[in-house]
Amino acid sequence: MQVSVVMATYNGERYILEQLDSLARQTVYPAELIVSDDGSSDRTLDIVREFASTAPFPVRILTKDKNLGYANNFLYGATHCTHELIAFCDQDDVWLPNKIKVERDRIIADGSVLALHVHMLTDANLHPIEELKQGIQEDKVCEPLTLDPNRNAWGNTMMFRREILTSFSYKNRPYKPQYPDRPLSHDKWIYALASGLGRISEIREPLALYRQHGKNIYGFSKKNLVTTFLYRVHISMWRFREKMVYFKKLSEIFYEISQDSSSPFKENAERSYLFYKKMSDKIRDRLDIYYNRSFFKRAKAWKKLYGGSSFLKSSPIKDLIVGVSGFHFFLKQTA
Repeated sequence: MQVSVVMATYNGERYILEQLDSLARQTVYPAELIVSDDGSSDRTLDIVREFASTAPFPVRILTKDKNLGYANNFLYGATHCTHELIAFCDQDDVWLPNKIKVERDRIIADGSVLALHVHMLTDANLHPIEELKQGIQEDKVCEPLTLDPNRNAWGNTMMFRREILTSFSYKNRPYKPQYPDRPLSHDKWIYALASGLGRISEIREPLALYRQHGKNIYGFSKKNLVTTFLYRVHISMWRFREKMVYFKKLSEIFYEISQDSSSPFKENAERSYLFYKKMSDKIRDRLDIYYNRSFFKRAKAWKKLYGGSSFLKSSPIKDLIVGVSGFHFFLKQTA
């Protein structure tokens, strides 16, 4: 299987050559590099063209009449890829020499539709800071629908089968639950599809250097203790509602995929449709714990949702203390 690499660029002249050079040092070259530029006004494209003149693989540059934004720019570039596997490539990172080979080989060996790996967070000069594991503790193969659908999967660690991208138009992807005016980012969209349509390979080895330089389009930050505490105790009904709408939309997407008799994902799409429909219905039931004015109806809604599950989990306890008790009404009045 051959790999297309898609790099989304925008005014990246400062670091892009290091990333391009790291692609040329891969133990397995990409079959093509698609550079999708979003209207750079610096020397970014000059650097890419100069690199392309001596690159050991074909390089294609896509330009546009209007700015698409980083997520749509990645997805637009991905639709122009021609090979079986696609890897997203940030303009300011550096890939370690075996990244393409390790991810490609794992996808083939595991029969997976997407691979994710650990990466190394660095400063602007590529001095290591810490590993970003994104939940990966060991080399593992994860079956469909066994991973958190809201996982923060990083695009610069991804390689995936092209059929994932073409299974449903990215232009009709759902909006983010926490940002209802913004569609899913390119990586969250591909991950949401992949986690429902096939296996995912997790790779414990760091395969890329994730550079932080203060001007990243999408950076990394840690929550402090106060923020973490408030997140644990806070109940945001509008976020629940948005998540319910999001899961409902995903169920509709998977249902549409399941109706395509030629799709290689037909059976998994059918299961994912039912899975996300159930998740949407569960959130609707959870909202009943908070919106009912009657204590007895709130208690009944809590029992319906959690009656068969472990009481020691955080959500049942939070919903009992804050929701069933009516304490959230007090919080709302005193806010």
